[in-house]
Amino acid sequence: MKRLLATASIPPVYGQVSVHAPGTVDLPEWVTGEESALASEHAVVIATQMDTDGDVALSVLEGDGPEAGELVSDADLSFPEASLEFGSIVANALHRVRLATAGYTRVRVYADPPGLARSVVVVLDPGAAS
Repeated sequence: MKRLLATASIPPVYGQVSVHAPGTVDLPEWVTGEESALASEHAVVIATQMDTDGDVALSVLEGDGPEAGELVSDADLSFPEASLEFGSIVANALHRVRLATAGYTRVRVYADPPGLARSVVVVLDPGAAS
């Protein structure tokens, strides 16, 4: 069973959005520019359409099961404050989701279409959110 935790329309400045621990400074750097997503210990950045093409729909869910789009990242991220932020740091368009506990949480990211996403779905394991 899935539960919607948050959804927002995000301006994808520089063609990317992120899911990260609040206050993180270790956003992954694009290597080739061809990646659909990159992860670090505290963040995942997702390649999207350019901001001139409109906002990106980003949803955060808790639960199991496949999502629309293609799986572009499956990583355990560290959230020291028992919350995560998603959106665009550059555009200062950030939204917060409370987690049940601080620590590592599995984060799966689905993009549609991969590399130029108009829609991004972030899925947390069951019990991750408070």
